[in-house]
Amino acid sequence: MAGEAQWSDEDQLIAGLAEFGIGRNEARLYLAAIGRPSMRAAELAERADIGRTKAYDALRLLVEKGLFTEEPGRVARFRAADARTVAQLLRKQTFSENASLVEDTRELVADLFQHYYATAPASDPFDFVQVLRHGEAAWARQEAMIAGARHEVIRTRLPGPTGLLFQDALLPREGVSYRSIFERRALADPAFRRWAAERQASGERIRFAERLNTGTCVVDRTAIMLTLIPEAPGAKGGTWVALEHAGLAELLTEVFERQWADAVPAAALDAPAP
Repeated sequence: MAGEAQWSDEDQLIAGLAEFGIGRNEARLYLAAIGRPSMRAAELAERADIGRTKAYDALRLLVEKGLFTEEPGRVARFRAADARTVAQLLRKQTFSENASLVEDTRELVADLFQHYYATAPASDPFDFVQVLRHGEAAWARQEAMIAGARHEVIRTRLPGPTGLLFQDALLPREGVSYRSIFERRALADPAFRRWAAERQASGERIRFAERLNTGTCVVDRTAIMLTLIPEAPGAKGGTWVALEHAGLAELLTEVFERQWADAVPAAALDAPAP
């Protein structure tokens, strides 16, 4: 099935989630709740159009799998994990159980994001802010953001904890613009040069600046990942923040465009001086 998945409506999304061991009732409950405030089991059952008994059983399984969180109270309420969290879970399952599902995961996550953005926005902006203090978690979160891109991905990229780490698992998709700015010193690494050539051949545009102040990733001028404290060799971890804020995303995009205009392609840096 890899490479052939095309999930475009709810029934197809349910079928896609089933590929990753999520039952039909579980999938319907998840899609009914994604992007919405926490709800009682009865409300979710009605919204998903399934019986209450089946809804309770499915919700318990979803909580165990990490796709829902339960908020205790006189009457328990349940909140669906956001698309990025689900993407991380699917990504982990994909690589640990069946590497052939990588492409299916990518397409499914992209459609989950479309479903997520179609819901009414929450009123609390802190619902969309997450601080991460582990490099692998930050990388997985950013990959999930990029997997859901519909139009544009822009990034300024800093060195990683063991030098220049460039391990993107997701290739650029048709119809989505990908642009990255690196520091010029990255070109001293032959492995990076090979990697950059492969990325550009797949459709990503790459330029170089003398110095970057921070690492950023902005997806569709909405979702943001910022490097607050980058990892360094021997460090226990860095600090990243992921959030959604259209106004800040527009500002960061303007900053990126100025950096992009001043940055130059590798070919220009390699050209002999006149």
